[in-house]
Amino acid sequence: MPSDAPHIELIARALMLWDARILLCRNKKHDYYYLPGGHIEFGESARDALAREFSEETGLRVTPDPGPPLLICEHAFDQRGRARHEWSAVFHVEHPLRRAARSPSDDPDTPPPVASREDGIEFLWADLASLVEMDLRPEPIRAWLVAGAESSDGAGPTWLTAMA
Repeated sequence: MPSDAPHIELIARALMLWDARILLCRNKKHDYYYLPGGHIEFGESARDALAREFSEETGLRVTPDPGPPLLICEHAFDQRGRARHEWSAVFHVEHPLRRAARSPSDDPDTPPPVASREDGIEFLWADLASLVEMDLRPEPIRAWLVAGAESSDGAGPTWLTAMA
């Protein structure tokens, strides 16, 4: 299939929290934010894709929680004149240092910096309260996070659909 042919992108994303902060990825060129993660490759599980993408982009080894994803989001939108359609699965992950013993001089309330291995992106810890004002994409995921990222019934993932 040609790369410009219409298709649905499958994306695994990470919800990594450190107290009242969330790890976000920023697209430097277009100055918007999104949950870290990336595309799921053919034959790859969403959890494996998330672990691979995290390692490629940050060098950190994370393991998504073994339960169901927290959120499944379908989103169709226009991006610079091109129709886009994506499905995202959001999984909870812990920073490797969250469970590790840290030195007494480390402030346990301050998350460690996360370095990017790619020139076009950077990672930052944002206060959850600041998400209301941020250009965090896709919008349905931002709205879910602002609402407290709660499952509708507590038994499985929340399903969101936003079709343009």
